[in-house]
Amino acid sequence: MNNELKRPNRDKTVIRTEYRVRFLGRIFMGAFCFIAIFLLYFTFVESRSITANSYNKRLRQDDGKTIRGTILDRKGNAISRSYIDDGSIVRTYQYGKSFSHIVGYSDNTIGSSGVEALYNKELMSPTGIMETAQQQIFGSYVRGQNVRLTLDKDLQVYAAKLLSGKKGAIVAIEPSTGKLLAVVSKPDFNPNEISNTWKSLKKNSNSPLINRAFEGLYPPGSIFKVVTTSAMLERSLSDFSINCIGTTNINGLKINDHNSTSHGKVDLDKGFKLSCNSFFIQAGLELGGQQLKKEAEKWGFNDPILNYYNYKPSVFESKSEKKEVALEAFGHGNTLITPLHASLIAASVANQGIMMKPMLVESYEDEKGKILRTFKEEEYLTATSAENAKILTTLMRHTVVSGTAIRADYGKIKAAGKTGTAETGNAAPHSWFIGFAPYDHPRIAIAVLLENSGSGGENAAPIAGKVMYRYLHE
Repeated sequence: MNNELKRPNRDKTVIRTEYRVRFLGRIFMGAFCFIAIFLLYFTFVESRSITANSYNKRLRQDDGKTIRGTILDRKGNAISRSYIDDGSIVRTYQYGKSFSHIVGYSDNTIGSSGVEALYNKELMSPTGIMETAQQQIFGSYVRGQNVRLTLDKDLQVYAAKLLSGKKGAIVAIEPSTGKLLAVVSKPDFNPNEISNTWKSLKKNSNSPLINRAFEGLYPPGSIFKVVTTSAMLERSLSDFSINCIGTTNINGLKINDHNSTSHGKVDLDKGFKLSCNSFFIQAGLELGGQQLKKEAEKWGFNDPILNYYNYKPSVFESKSEKKEVALEAFGHGNTLITPLHASLIAASVANQGIMMKPMLVESYEDEKGKILRTFKEEEYLTATSAENAKILTTLMRHTVVSGTAIRADYGKIKAAGKTGTAETGNAAPHSWFIGFAPYDHPRIAIAVLLENSGSGGENAAPIAGKVMYRYLHE
């Protein structure tokens, strides 16, 4: 009788135990799935950028018998190569400072950066089974794979010279493919002397080790008006117009046009080519902060864009207060952009609204030039419709013909573009230009950023025009 009374208690104990076992089993299974997903993400998404970090000690290891592969430009010109000197392997950089940030450096003491770090594995990997076996059995020297870039050596060197003595960046890109043609950042350093100058470079207040093209975040100023205009076209505001008196007051915030110039009656074409702040402030208020944010994100803001390189995403914050919306509409407030992203915006207009994924490497090759692997261009996002891109092209062409960007049409290359003069507080404004050429058959798009250099039309636009002219007349 007593045993029968106790049995239900024992059954409840068993049930509770089984429940706990099942509960713990679910926890362990969930943890296992989480770890598995993390490992897959690390392997296929983040592995290259993490392993390429210059603080990774593996990048400083040298087996002493592998001659690091050559880094080539798109035409096969050697940018960096290794040779044996008195029993030691020496890495040399053919064009000194010109490629310092994008190609980077490789040093057994300091580590690696740029392409040297990103593609360290390929550069240090023998090209075949026989070469690997030869190294392991006989201890003889073997060569790693060559990495061919999309960069154009002549254009890169020329762009670097145009930026000499300045702070800023130039990014040139092929609109239809996303292939990077030139990536320049100033101030720079000489990778041939990196071990001797490392300490002074780290202490330098001008930050010469930072790749401003990919890591520099700047207020876009009026180049952002391309995005605001796209939002207007999406919302059928192409007929929007105002009467510009040279200044706008938003709840006590006074915002002037350049030199407080009164533009009179302003429509979209006039507002764009004269870069009328008052016009775009009123258009931005008509659109609202949420619509501006939605459009900005269509153009790649708040998105990593490059997940394999040291890159800082451009920033657009959603604001509802009128003052903030007014500032954001013409590229100020808390909005920030990288020169790379600015070049992609220009390239997207040139490419009928399609933003291509930035492409830096074309192929891996063996020492005889045999291609081991090639990379294909791919679409990244659709920023706007082909119809709207055509309207933007017309507006940007008018800006070069009779607006703020006249100096960009160097050598009559039929450029299209947009200038920007981004206020920075007490310091001189940053100078911007984005554009492409020829406007009717684009072959090159570009962004030029000059820190604290004043007017974009007077300073950045002429440099952009010269770079585009050089490429189109190679």
